[in-house]
Amino acid sequence: MLAINHKSTMIQLFEHLRGVWKLQQHLGTQGYMQGMARFQTWDTGVLYYQEQGMATFGNSKAMPAYRTYAYVYDQGTIAVHFWDQEQK
Repeated sequence: MLAINHKSTMIQLFEHLRGVWKLQQHLGTQGYMQGMARFQTWDTGVLYYQEQGMATFGNSKAMPAYRTYAYVYDQGTIAVHFWDQEQK
């Protein structure tokens, strides 16, 4: 039987997020976004996440879009927070 340690699995997942990823995201039923997502180390246990791309809603012209979050690892869990722009 394989024993899985939840805490070590979460640490591995958190560490694996670093880097640049291709992004394709549905924005409700009205639109979608395509672009790139980047995770980079900000502090111990904190990854800065930024997504940038082009968003399209209905038949409108594509427009630039972005979001930023902090992914925080703490005691076996990963929490996602809106990024406070003053921290950057």
